[in-house]
This record gives sequence, structure tokens and C-alpha cells, in this order.
Amino acid sequence: MSVTSEELMHLFIQSHSIKPLYPKLLYCWKMCLKIIDEALGLQNPDDGYPTIHYFLHPVSFYFGGIFPPEYLDKVAVPMDFGTITTNLMEGSYQSVGDFVSDCRLVTSNCKVFYKGNPEGTIFVGQASRLEEFLSSRLDSLLRYDASQQGMKAKQVAQNPPVMDLLKPGVDFMRSLLEFLRELVYTDSTTKLTEPATLLFEHPVDVNMFTDYLQYVHSPMDLSTIDMKIKQGAYVYAEDFEQDVNLIFKNCEAYNVPKGNRHIVKLAKYCAKSFRKQYSARIKAFDAGSGTSVDIVQETEKKRPLTIIARSADSVSPPTKKARKSPANVVQEPVKVVETKPKAPKKALPRINIRTTGPLPLHVAIAKIKQDFSIRRPHKDLQDWEGACSRLFRELKRHPWISSSKRFVFDAPVPLLHPEIKEAYASKVRNPMDLTTAECKLLQGDIYHGPQEFVDDIARVFANAVIFNKGGHEQGDPTSCAYYDASRHLLQYTRWLSLEIMSQYLSDDSHCEGTAQIGPIFQWNLTVSNLKDARKEMDDIVMKQPIERSEEGDRFTWMETECEKLLKSLRHQSDNKRMCFFLQPNYPADYFAYISRPMDWETAYRRLQNREYLTFGEIISDLRLIFSNALKYNGRMKEVDPISKQAYESAIAMSEKLESAIQRLFITVSDRVEREKVEQVVLDREMELAEKEEEERIRKEWQEETEKGEAGTASKASTAKIKLGRRPNIRKAVDFDFPFYEEEDTQEQSTMEVLSKQKAIYEDQQFERLRMDKVTKSLGLNIHHKLQERFSANIWAKQLADKIHANILNRPQKVGQTVNRDETETIKTSGVPSLSNASCVASLLEKHDRSQVKVAIPKVGKKKRKVLKTSISLE
Repeated sequence: MSVTSEELMHLFIQSHSIKPLYPKLLYCWKMCLKIIDEALGLQNPDDGYPTIHYFLHPVSFYFGGIFPPEYLDKVAVPMDFGTITTNLMEGSYQSVGDFVSDCRLVTSNCKVFYKGNPEGTIFVGQASRLEEFLSSRLDSLLRYDASQQGMKAKQVAQNPPVMDLLKPGVDFMRSLLEFLRELVYTDSTTKLTEPATLLFEHPVDVNMFTDYLQYVHSPMDLSTIDMKIKQGAYVYAEDFEQDVNLIFKNCEAYNVPKGNRHIVKLAKYCAKSFRKQYSARIKAFDAGSGTSVDIVQETEKKRPLTIIARSADSVSPPTKKARKSPANVVQEPVKVVETKPKAPKKALPRINIRTTGPLPLHVAIAKIKQDFSIRRPHKDLQDWEGACSRLFRELKRHPWISSSKRFVFDAPVPLLHPEIKEAYASKVRNPMDLTTAECKLLQGDIYHGPQEFVDDIARVFANAVIFNKGGHEQGDPTSCAYYDASRHLLQYTRWLSLEIMSQYLSDDSHCEGTAQIGPIFQWNLTVSNLKDARKEMDDIVMKQPIERSEEGDRFTWMETECEKLLKSLRHQSDNKRMCFFLQPNYPADYFAYISRPMDWETAYRRLQNREYLTFGEIISDLRLIFSNALKYNGRMKEVDPISKQAYESAIAMSEKLESAIQRLFITVSDRVEREKVEQVVLDREMELAEKEEEERIRKEWQEETEKGEAGTASKASTAKIKLGRRPNIRKAVDFDFPFYEEEDTQEQSTMEVLSKQKAIYEDQQFERLRMDKVTKSLGLNIHHKLQERFSANIWAKQLADKIHANILNRPQKVGQTVNRDETETIKTSGVPSLSNASCVASLLEKHDRSQVKVAIPKVGKKKRKVLKTSISLE
């Protein structure tokens, strides 16, 4: 390094010869901040807001960045608590008096600006409350500054003790370097273990990686660090730490853009391990005042060896060292150590149930465990008991039984649900739960074989199926969910138990029987049942389509399972055997015997390119790898040693592949069947939600209908009739084409149909109300017209009588003759004949007359005549 840590630390450690870069903080800056912090907790009694709210920022902050008018004329030095905090942390205050004066200036400025202004009464009140709160605390701070204790604190702050950096020795850095070289890394996916820092031991070959220096400007490696330690180039441990971290930073800088994820994982793992170890050792070094301390990683604690004193007559068997030592060598007497008896473990308090209500799950589990006095550790179990324990642990990892607790099988049903205790006892004769089965297994001498344990585990889920069968038929959602889940868990437990207990299966090949498929309440641990289970899983998995992702995206869970299957063949212990099957390096005569070659890299590339459509395709390809090897190398295995080695490797790897395939079968079969059950449960929940929504809509519809009928009846009594205009109706056109409504092929739910029916009903109600109004307006209009007609008839009759009287009473002029027709009319009817004007009145009396139209003739502009109103009959 061109710049060492010692040179860099001069920026932070004060030297008497160098002017400090930053001013010193006030010696009691923590006390000042505490006062401001306490002021932040002061609240207004009326609204509960902090009183200091409007004093935290400059006044311009609350006025859009501009000071209000006349503010700078009244206030000479604006101040706020935000500025005070900044000045305090930047070292602008060199005395307590400056800090106190600025704090008091904040409230005094507010009072000065709003003096005599009624709009600022609220702000002045808050300033007074804040000033009263700060007054006692600021006075106390001033008294502390003038006291002897404050003077001593000020002197200590002005003359701080000189800090010397501890310099770890070479052994400290060498031990960390050895720790890195011994570090190993195990891949979580492939389970391969390799030295973690092997790739970082020597410098990167820039001739091979020509673009390395474009990404990395300061290359570093472990051998270079080792050489610098020998040369004494590291003065402080921080320099060594920086170089080690530089190795892993360079690795990430070059490999992240390249997409080399494995090397990046190695670098991150090494960096994390180094930081953890370095931090622990440097803390121990500082605590030991410069003494190097090795940090040993915690390992499994072993019980100390205790030598029990024996009597003189008793003869103890010789130790291994005594047997190996020569006979003439006198052994040193063994010191007898008197061991104090261990204090007995305090017994856990016994749980006494004093309630008849439901118990929490953890309390119910604890109550079950306290009934079993012995709980052996898993390592002390027998072979078949260990297999049962593995079965139980695998079953507890199932998503439905694990920590999610979606379905509870860990405690007796009567403890968790006492309200159904009697109903449960009437249907289930042999209750069982997972915690009881585990406790019976760890207790010992209860189960006499794996078959009994498996029967108890199966009984847990079988009881759930029996009890929830009635609710499932009635459509109860909880019963349906437990019924379907328990049937699947019975099936999954059968698959899992037959695979894990494969060493303890009984041979029943001589017996013939029907294949056991699906959820079975009880099964025997036999070879035929294992074959049936594998055949069942094979039918589910081999034809199961793989849910494929887009190229470049993350794998789906199905593709991830396929990748695990491929990487299960790449364990570090299998490198010798897999070297024959990794790449397509075939002999010259290979294609004469093998028509369809296959290798591991080809299968992995096809998976990366998303070419596999089903699980059966990738499993067939992997099986083909080893079947081809057996076919080709079987003829030469007795002659050629390489063919023999390849043949034996193919047999070993084929067996390992089949074991991995069986694990894949269990995982995928469980996931596929579980998703089917979850889909059924989801559909049932959606159907139930639709029914509830349907009931809610029907209820609201009924309530609205009742309210609408009541409202219509009340409005009908007080309704006012209004005249309405007749709407315009579009006339039919000759060229209108008939339109036929197409049938709606889209399926509709019951809720959608009810919603549409409700809308149609509401439209009908609205149209009915509108038609009532139109009918009433039409009736009223006709009534008015009939009244007008009756009045017109009366008026016409009165007018005719008046005209008739005028004709009879008018005087005749000299020489005027009376018309013969008129005379005859008078003689016969007694009514003289009417003129043209009287004809209008006579026509108005007729009931079958046409409508009377009043027309005003249009007159040209030049003719300025008085317009006369004329009445004409149409």
C-alpha cells in the first residue's frame, strides 16, 4: 500500500505540531443535546402537538422560503433549534453561554415579531411555554459550567489523553492467514465440499484472463500477503485487513459481470468468515492489551473423563497406553479424583388444567410430554427406532404440519376443542396425535417394531378422515379442508414410510393381492407395498408436465427439482466415477453400439434451454447415460481396465441416481397432489364466498324493496301532478334490418346473474314510477281540456242566444224587405238564420267537429295594414 493506516490516522489523531482540521466540540455537548431532546417531548395542552414544532426550522421555512414582511426589520438575528443543533455538532459553540443565549433568542424573536399582533397569540403562547420549560434547564447548565466539576470536564476536553494504536505482531496476521487457507466451503445445492481459498492463493494469470486488469486495478492474493508479512510491510492490522478484503472485492468486481456465481459465492463466504474471525481476534487483542489470543471455534462439548476410585482388591483393565508400553517401564500411579455428585435437574412444574375451555397448542403439547417420564435422545435409539425418528422428522417438515400450523395434528382434539369432545369420542375409538406417537417412541419399550409406530402415525390422519367425513358430505368448509388434507397426508405418509423403512420390509413376494393405491388407513411394511407405492408415484411424476420459465428467468419449483437431480450426481466424492459421463468424449467405435448417446453436460444444457417438457424426459436421459455405459463397456470389462472402471462406475452411479429419483418422486408427487387439494379447497372457499355474497345481495335487495314500497306509498299520498312532454319516438325506416341477439356463451356465476336481475328489477321499478307520473299528467291534461271544451260550449251557446236576440230586436229600414227564407226559418223554428259570424258559434256546438285553428296571415313589408285575426276551420 502506498498509504499506510498510520499516515491516514493523522487525519483523526490530534498532533501538537499540526493545526486541527475540525474545531473541537463543546465539552458538554451531550448535555446540550439532552436539553433539546427533552424540549421535543413538550406538547401543547390543547391539540397535543409538539410545542417546539414551529421553532425547529427557520421562519422562512414556513413561509415558502421567504421571510414574512417586516420580519428582518424587527428581528436582528433569526435563530431556530435546527440551526442550534447544527452549530453544536459542527463545533461552532466554544462556550456554554453562546448556546444558552441562542436558545433564549429563539423564543424572544417570536415575542418581538408578534408583539401587538392578535394573529400571533397562539405562537406567542407556545413561545412562552417553551421559554418557561427551558429556563430551569439552561440555568442548571450555566451553574454546571461555573462549578469545579464543569471546569475539570473542560480541561479534560481541551487536553485529551494521547491515543496509541496497538500493533499486532506477525503471529497475529499469520494465524489469520492460516485460518483462511484451512477454510472449506460446502455448496448448499450440490453438497460439494472444497477448499474455500484455493482460487485466491496465487495471482491471477493475466495472459489467460486478458481483460482482468480492465476490471481490477489493484490485484491481490494470499501469497502476496504472506510475502508482505515476511517483509514487515504491515505496520498495523488494518493494513492487513484491507489487503485481505481487497482479494474478495477484486473477485466480485471481475466475476459478477461475467456471471460466475460459484466463484462469487466463494468470495462472499470467505469475506464473511474473515470479517467474523478478524473482529473476534482484534477484540481479544485489544482486551488483552496487546496480547495475541487465538479464537477457537465452538465445537461439541464433551463430558470430562471421570476416574472412579476402586478398592485395592478390584482389578481394572489396562489402558491402551499400558498395553502398548514395554513391560519394564513403571507406570505412574493414576490420581484418583473424587467427583461431586451432580445436582439433580429441577423437575419442570406440572401442568394442572383448571379450565374446561380450549387450551393453547403449546400448553396441550407440554401436557402430553409431561405424562412421559423418559425422553431419550435420538442418538441413543435403536436402528429401527432411528428410522422411525427420521420418518417423524420428515413428516414434521411437511408444509401443512410444520410451523405454519395450517392443519393441527400435534395434540388431542378434545384438549384443543372441548366443545366437540363427545361427538369426537362417538366417532373415533382410538384417538392419536403426533406428539403422543413421538413421546411413545422416545419413551422406549412401548413400540416393539416399526409397524406399530407407522400404524399410530397413520391412525392420526385416518381419525381425521373418519371424523370429518360427515361434515365433508354436508359441505362444511373446515371439515372439507381437513378431510381432503388428511387423505393426502395418509398417501404421503405411506410413500415416505415405505421408502425410509425399506431395510425393515418383510418379503411377501409369495403372496398375491390387489395393489394398494391412494389413501389407505393402514398398510403393512412389505416389499409389494413398496413396489405399489413406487408405481403410483411413477404414474404421477413421469407424465407430469414441467412448468417452464422463460429463458433467463429464475427456475420454477419443478425446474429446480430437476436441477437438484442433476447436481446430486456431481458430489465431490463422485468425481472419480462421474469423469466418464460428464462430457461427450466418445471412442471411435462408440456409435456402432450406441444409437442415442447422452452425457451429463448435454442433459444440463437441455434443462437450461427449457427443452424438457415432462419429468419423464429428463429422468430417461439420465438413466440413458449409465445404460449406454453398461452396454458399451460390458463386453470389454474383463479385458480393458478402463472399461472395467467405467462399467463399475456406471453401476454405482446408476444406483445413486435411482435413490435420487425416488426422493424426487416423493417430493414432486407430494407437491402435485398437494396443489390439487389446495385448488379444491380454494374453489370451495370461492364458492362459499359467492354464496355468502349472494345471500348478502339478496338480503340487501329485499331490504331495499321493502324500503322502496314504503317510500312509494308515502310519496303517493303527497305527490303533486306535473305536466310532462311526450318523448320523441323515432319513426321506422324502410331499410331497417332485423338484428338477432347472439347467445351469450360465456358462463356466468350465480352472483353475476343475481346482480343483473337486481339491476333489471330496479330499472322496472323506476320505469313503473315514471309511467305512474306520466299517466297522472295525461289524465290531468285531458281533464283540463274537457273543462275548456265545456266552457267553450257554454260560451258559444250564450253567444248564439245574444245574436238571435239582436236580430229579432233590430229595427227595419224603410223599403227594406225581409228575405223569404229567413222568414220561413223564423216561422218554423222561431230562430232567424245566422250570418257568417254566427256560423262559427253553431259549429262549435257540434261534437264531431274538427279542430279550430287560428291563423295569422303574413303581410309583406311594403303593405302596412293592420293585421286582422281570422278564424278558419280545417
